[in-house]
Amino acid sequence: LLKDDRGAQDDAERGAPFAQQVRNVVALLRGNSTVANTVVGFVLVHMAFVGIAFAQLWLTRERGLDAASMAQKIGLLGIAFGVLGSLVGGVLSDRLARRLPGGHAGFVVLLILICGPLMVAYRFADSGSTMFYVGMSAAFFLPHTRFWELAAGGWLALQQAGQRPAADGVPATGTGRWPQHAASVAGLSAIGLGAVLIDRHSAFPGAWALLPVGGALLLIQAGPAACINRHLLARAPMRWIGRISFSLYLWHWPLLVYGRIWLVGEPDWPQRLALVAVSVLLAWLSYRWIETPFRSAPTRRAPRPWSPGPVRFLAGMMAATFCAGVVLHLARGYPDRMPDKRDYIAFFDDYRYTRTHDLLRFDHHECNFYDIESGRAKTAIAATCLRPAAAHRRSVLLWGDSHAQHLAYGLDRTLPADVALLHVGASGCPPNVDDVHPDPLDSCNRANRLAWQAIGELHPDVVMLAQQGGHSITQYDALIARLHAGGVAQVVLIGPVPHWQPFLYQVVLKKYWQATPVQIGSNLDPAMFGLDAGLQRRYAGMPGVTYVSMIGPLCHDGACLAYLDGDRKEKLMTYDYAHFTLPASEFVVRTVVYPAMSGLLN
Repeated sequence: LLKDDRGAQDDAERGAPFAQQVRNVVALLRGNSTVANTVVGFVLVHMAFVGIAFAQLWLTRERGLDAASMAQKIGLLGIAFGVLGSLVGGVLSDRLARRLPGGHAGFVVLLILICGPLMVAYRFADSGSTMFYVGMSAAFFLPHTRFWELAAGGWLALQQAGQRPAADGVPATGTGRWPQHAASVAGLSAIGLGAVLIDRHSAFPGAWALLPVGGALLLIQAGPAACINRHLLARAPMRWIGRISFSLYLWHWPLLVYGRIWLVGEPDWPQRLALVAVSVLLAWLSYRWIETPFRSAPTRRAPRPWSPGPVRFLAGMMAATFCAGVVLHLARGYPDRMPDKRDYIAFFDDYRYTRTHDLLRFDHHECNFYDIESGRAKTAIAATCLRPAAAHRRSVLLWGDSHAQHLAYGLDRTLPADVALLHVGASGCPPNVDDVHPDPLDSCNRANRLAWQAIGELHPDVVMLAQQGGHSITQYDALIARLHAGGVAQVVLIGPVPHWQPFLYQVVLKKYWQATPVQIGSNLDPAMFGLDAGLQRRYAGMPGVTYVSMIGPLCHDGACLAYLDGDRKEKLMTYDYAHFTLPASEFVVRTVVYPAMSGLLN
């Protein structure tokens, strides 16, 4: 592109030489405090807080907060501060901008300087404290994590300044040069790769955002004569989509999200296509009856923040909606409409089951290197976790994450009196041969080191390994080999349990409230079935290893056991997506786990 012969182009098409453009930008920054403050403010904050793009992942992984609860809190913050920002932020910035150097950009810099310390402080504050949520609000709503995307568009606008736009988006006749064609093909390919490769497991925004942003940048930079732009994007249907694109952007997301809530799980492809079709229809109506009239309305005087007419009406509607949402949230909806459902939700909602049934005690959280109440790592666990009594002649070491912990209650009530249950682990931390990295709290490595130390000193008869998922990447072969080399005669490997999407009680509420089958076949994660089958093929029959399938005994023909003894409340199998309730823990250990391992203790 730099070597392209542009001698045949006029000054407007060719643009100034690169060095001259740099001088022009420097002169602009020196002479325009608004632009200078914008650049300096965004660049400095982005350099300091680039990691906050992954704040929600950090909140759940490092601070131990529940992902669903955290997403709900962030959503409520979005509603509250979004409305307040729309109603107050514009008026405040208009007034203060007149008194600040740099105008509105100076106000943004001032706002970032005020909120910046809060954005740092919340990462060190206790979960649930006022400072934690105030700082999280500041981190979530400041635009620094996305400024580079806006900057890419600004750079593109500067590059194309002075070029005459084509009428109605239709490119002029003529053929582009091969660099333009290559840029357009590369841009479309990048966008296509993003659509295929980015999924819910991808860290987004982040490096993945380069694909759609870079692809759009290349497509626009290629110009109207490029092959993709001329033969595809210039078509009338594509230009029509371009006109309604902003309304489509606003409509498609809430429809897809609420469709997922209404349908209780991921919509299938026909349902997704139907939701997209409705989004397109609503986007066209918004464009035709809202966007176009507002943009084309004549303005006879300078607008004022609270001028009569549409702005005041829309602001009032936003305020009314916000107030209604706050009232509904505080009242937890309209619970008196359906008292039976209200009581059922209250039994499980917000992990209340873990508190009302004292799972901290029954799941042996004193043996957990992660303190789920404070969100911090422990330096040590209770001595009783690895201290067999004198009456114990044999021992079983339970090692793993929360999916080992939810078996503890059943093992306590099922193992013979002369068998000691030893227990060590950390939430979110599967067993491992060596230290894992990264381990921000060092809870995983502390648990695994102590487990190996206990194995070497106590020589348990059986070591039981359990974890939530990721079995395919855990080094089980190396783990089993080291256990056998360390004198452990028998290793019991617990397979994955059924995973519900969303939580099982929500599936019952929304799909099967009137008639709840004992075996439910919808909203199950199919990956667990394939994972279980692969583990069975690999470890069934291996000497010194007993593989215990959870999927096989609990599921038949794609449907899994939902509750016991006709009680879909107290004896529901799980209180969330996969963790057993107390009756389920006892049932599973008594009927599945202990029969598979009882012969190993004789």
